[in-house]
Amino acid sequence: MSDAIEAVLERFPWMEAFKDRLQEKCHDCGKSIGERHTPGCDAARCRECGCQHMCCGCDTEPDIWSGLMMPNLHWICLQRDLWCYDAIVINDKEHPITTPELYRLALDIQLAGDPLEQFKENLQELAGEPVRSVKPRIRWHIPCKRDDPGAHADLNRASLAQGIPDAEVTALWV
Repeated sequence: MSDAIEAVLERFPWMEAFKDRLQEKCHDCGKSIGERHTPGCDAARCRECGCQHMCCGCDTEPDIWSGLMMPNLHWICLQRDLWCYDAIVINDKEHPITTPELYRLALDIQLAGDPLEQFKENLQELAGEPVRSVKPRIRWHIPCKRDDPGAHADLNRASLAQGIPDAEVTALWV
């Protein structure tokens, strides 16, 4: 683990729950942890209202890259226990997506003309049985408990959470 990520975890202990998702550089503007996002960066949050900086209309600078995209929504997930998983459906059974390789397979299935034919071996290995059917649409954001296989922060439900102003949550890391 890098010194920058260790420093973030020391300053914001609640981010420990998401340490496997922390990134040293912003995926959009390339700023390092502790540097202010470039205006127009899609990961930047507004320091005044907490919304996406490029869309909010406030007259402020973007926030500082914390290592986690949308930390306000991750914090809400942690506070309200909002977790979900995504699944590939094979033979009418859900198989949680737990690795980057399975996410790639899930995306490929959705784009494939005949996923059963194109990915039969991969699907059979995942299902552990002969494959009769695969749903071409992945099931996304299935509510679950934090310790369930493939569980991750349910940012969609967090974005709909009521009662915690964005600006209050933004104050946790800005």
